[in-house]
Amino acid sequence: MSVRWSRVGLAGYAGGTGLGFLAAALSAGPLAARSDFMSFYSAASLLLQGRGDRIYDLNVLGAQQAILLTAANVRLTENAVALPYPLPPFATLWFLPFALLPLNLAYLLWDGLSAVAVLFAIWRTLRTLGWAPDAAGLGALLGLTYIPSLASLLLGQTSLFLVLVLALAALSLLAGRSRGAGLYLALALFKPQYVVLPLLGLLARRQWRPIAWFAGLALVLAAVGIALAGVTGLIDYISLLRSISAPGGIPTIRPFAMTNWRGMASRLFLEHDPGLAMAMTLAGNALTLLLVVLVWRRGWPDERSTWLARLSALLVAALVVSPHAYPHDAAILILPACWMATLARSGHLHLPAVIALLALGHGLGFISGLFGLRGFADLNVLLALGALAILLWSLRRRVEVAPLLG
Repeated sequence: MSVRWSRVGLAGYAGGTGLGFLAAALSAGPLAARSDFMSFYSAASLLLQGRGDRIYDLNVLGAQQAILLTAANVRLTENAVALPYPLPPFATLWFLPFALLPLNLAYLLWDGLSAVAVLFAIWRTLRTLGWAPDAAGLGALLGLTYIPSLASLLLGQTSLFLVLVLALAALSLLAGRSRGAGLYLALALFKPQYVVLPLLGLLARRQWRPIAWFAGLALVLAAVGIALAGVTGLIDYISLLRSISAPGGIPTIRPFAMTNWRGMASRLFLEHDPGLAMAMTLAGNALTLLLVVLVWRRGWPDERSTWLARLSALLVAALVVSPHAYPHDAAILILPACWMATLARSGHLHLPAVIALLALGHGLGFISGLFGLRGFADLNVLLALGALAILLWSLRRRVEVAPLLG
C-alpha cells in the first residue's frame, strides 16, 4: 500500500472515530451540566461574587452547582456530592471570562479552544521537527481523536491546554530559548504533578536559566492565587491534594479509573488488601523512575535527538507515577508519540516497534475504552513501560544516525 493511501486510511479512521464519539456524546443528555467543566465554572462564578476564599468549600460549591444542575433539568440524586475544584487558585482567572456566559455556551467555547490548542500543539511540534505539512496535519487529526483527547473535550477538562504548554516548553528548550522553556513549564503548574519530573530533568542537566524563569513565574502565580483566594484558599487547595492522594481518594475522585500505577494497584488490591496496593504502587513508581534514570544516563552524538528521547521518557513516566492521573490526562502522551515517531523516522528508534506502540495506543486504546476506562487505564500503564523499554534499548546501541532536521 502506498504512503498516500495509508494516510487516507488513517485520516478516515480518525475522522470516523471522532464522529462516532461525538454522536455517542450528544446522545448522553446535557453535556455541560454533567462535565468537570462545571466545577471550573462554579469556582470562577464564586470569584466573580467576591467569594474567592470559598472555592474549595464543598458546601458552597455544591450550592452553586445545584443551581446550574436545576437550570439544566438534571435531577439530583439523594446522596449527590459536589465536584471539588481541583486546580490551584491562580487557574481560576482563566475561567472568569467563561463564567460571564451561560454554562452551555461557555462549555462549547472552552471545548473549541481546547481543540484548537491540541491541534496547534501537534502541528507546531511536527513541523518544527521536519515533518511535511500533510503528515503534520494527519498527526494533528490523530491526536485530536485519541481517546484521552476526546474524553478531555467531553468533560470540558484542561488536559489539552496542558499538552499545548508542555509542547511549547519542549520546543523552546530544543531551540535554546531558556526564557520560553521556563515560562511555559511554569504555566503548566495548573497540573503540578506533570511539572515535577520535567523540572527535575532540568535540574539534572543543570539548566539554570530555564529554572530561574520557571521559579520567577511560579512565585508570581502563587501571589496571584493568594490575592484571589487568600492564604486560606491556598491551604485548602493543599489539603484537597492530600485528600485526593489518600489510598481511597475522595468520593468524587477515586483511584479505580486512574491511568497510573496507583490506579492499577487499586483495581487489583485496594478493596481486599490496601497495604499490598500501596506496595505495588511504590514498586511500580520505583521501576518507572529507574528506567527514566537509565534513559537519561545515555545519549546519541546528536544532542537534539537525545533531548527528545529524554523528554519522551519524562512525560511517559510523569503520567504513570502521578498520584492523580485520569484517562483524559493521558492526552500528554501525544507529545512523546510525536517525539518518538520523529526519532523512529530518523533511525534513532526501532521503527516497527514504535509503529506497533502507537497503533496499540490509539487503536486498541479506543477499543478498550469502549468496554470501560479501566481496561484503557491498564493498557496505558503497560504501553508506558513499552515506550521506556524501546527508548532504553535504542539508546544502548549508540549508533551513528543523521541528526534531526528542525
